[in-house]
Amino acid sequence: QLHDLICQLSLGSFKMFGEQRVLEAIEVSLEWETFEQFSVWQLLSAETPPLQEVLKVLPLDSSAHPEALSGLLFLLRSCQPSSELLVPLLGMPLSDSLFTVTILHYWAVHRPKDLVTPVIDCLGTAITQEHETVEGRSELSSDAIIQYINELRRLLPPSSQFFSDADLCDTLASFSDATASSRYRQLKVLVRLPVCCIIARTCGLLGIYAYPRDRHYMQ
Repeated sequence: QLHDLICQLSLGSFKMFGEQRVLEAIEVSLEWETFEQFSVWQLLSAETPPLQEVLKVLPLDSSAHPEALSGLLFLLRSCQPSSELLVPLLGMPLSDSLFTVTILHYWAVHRPKDLVTPVIDCLGTAITQEHETVEGRSELSSDAIIQYINELRRLLPPSSQFFSDADLCDTLASFSDATASSRYRQLKVLVRLPVCCIIARTCGLLGIYAYPRDRHYMQ
């Protein structure tokens, strides 16, 4: 029966959730057992709901809702990254960042050119919001975005197309010029170097090791 429903939803024969009910359906399913939750996400994937509505369920605690985050992860893998999708992903707590890092890594590997512009837009928006917000609170955090970029640098190979993009390099260099932190000023050095020189000359520059991949942030 689940198979038949998935096929009919994929064919567009009917709508099970609809744009107005998708978030409500997800929130209700968070209390269900694992199999039922996975079934819901298979049905959602077949119906291809508006992702902006689906992402309103974030942030979620990975220890409390692993099924929902797993279902969302597979749903996002089939999508093209955009600024609208990145905002709630980058707003996930850094203490529970595996979900965001995983989807960013997937896009950086399989859709590197598509990911660059949204990342640049989000970083620019974060800086603008931080400068204009009196209380210092904004929807996006430039510090969090840079930490996610650092993590991608740790996970991706030196030949990554994502970090070879000229627009991204220029943006990170401009950000380092506008930031007082010496840690962020080093971004300019990193992004200007040829990829083949990064390991030898900038190892640990951002508080991370470029290789081996199992190393973690330097404290």
